[in-house]
Amino acid sequence: MKILVDLLYIDNPEPSGIKKYGFKLLLDFRKYASQIELGVLCTSQMLEFIQSNIGDNYRFLPIEKSEFNKMRNGYDGFRKKYTRKSSIIESYDFIISTCANYPTVLFSPYIKHVGVIHDLQMIQLLKKSKNVFRSIFQFFDIKRKIKRLDYIITISKNTSCAVKKFTNKDSHVIYYALEPPTKNEFKPKHFPFSESEKYILDVNTFYRYKNADVLLEAFSVIHEQFPNYRLYFKGNYCKEFDRLPKIASELGIEDKVYFDLNHLSEDEMSWLYSNASLFVSPSLMEGFGATPIEAITHNTPVLVSNIDTLKEVVRDCATFFDPSNVTDLVENLTESINNQISQAELDKRKQFMLDVYSRKSQVMNYLNFLTSLN
Repeated sequence: MKILVDLLYIDNPEPSGIKKYGFKLLLDFRKYASQIELGVLCTSQMLEFIQSNIGDNYRFLPIEKSEFNKMRNGYDGFRKKYTRKSSIIESYDFIISTCANYPTVLFSPYIKHVGVIHDLQMIQLLKKSKNVFRSIFQFFDIKRKIKRLDYIITISKNTSCAVKKFTNKDSHVIYYALEPPTKNEFKPKHFPFSESEKYILDVNTFYRYKNADVLLEAFSVIHEQFPNYRLYFKGNYCKEFDRLPKIASELGIEDKVYFDLNHLSEDEMSWLYSNASLFVSPSLMEGFGATPIEAITHNTPVLVSNIDTLKEVVRDCATFFDPSNVTDLVENLTESINNQISQAELDKRKQFMLDVYSRKSQVMNYLNFLTSLN
């Protein structure tokens, strides 16, 4: 079997979960399915960055800007002008777009196209946009592109249901694979708290729907009751981040809250997860929700919002709370701090998550699905 993995959506070297998904999928195919011939489709300017993350043991097919523009205007035009590259593309059995939420290129019937849909949160955000005409165009453009996919993979049953409702197309669920905790953990050099201070951790982007606001409010209620506790947010910068330090200041807890916008290595992230006293994810929407599971695999107690996706993927390995109710979160934070979970229970949860979301299982699920399409 020959598989071409589409990484054309990667247009900058900033770290993100979506990029890691594509990288790890390629690495895992190489490790657990060495019989597969793998190719990588990417833009020329991102080739070096992608190779630095996955190595050069793949057949790379870099697309120049002129070729990319021609491709976006219609694959048949690209095929006619760039015969050699199109023939290479068409030599593969499948092309997998690892971020088909926002498809960059959709190919003609010359090759079977499998798109991975991580979530449809963009649709919800478009509904709240002030630019009505642009939102309407993007809404129907996303719908049209997803409907043109030959096959769809979703990362949770909840996302599968959302895709079915949005496009009336079925999809095949293949859960995310998790990275086992690293053995060589390194304390982040910017870590701000002393050894006597404990911290509650949230790892997320800072979009409004990630709901960091409610965690700040809840922490402001309990911080005097638990004076040695701090609040640590780890995420990448976006414009919606700017409101959060202001909220912390207004709540009078700015000296007990740290917002980490630095790029951290896997080892540093592992240290953060392992040393947190509690992990909290108050998100209002998720396509999968990997960070709570990563916390569980680091033996950290977890509190998550009771949205359908997180209930599906975290199962009974966490405590759930109403993300729209600050009082509910306050009560659960207080209970979790006062009554800590036993190490035996944490070990049990960790092993369960590692078994369910193993990287080898993800590759085997991909292979079984693709084989069924032949």
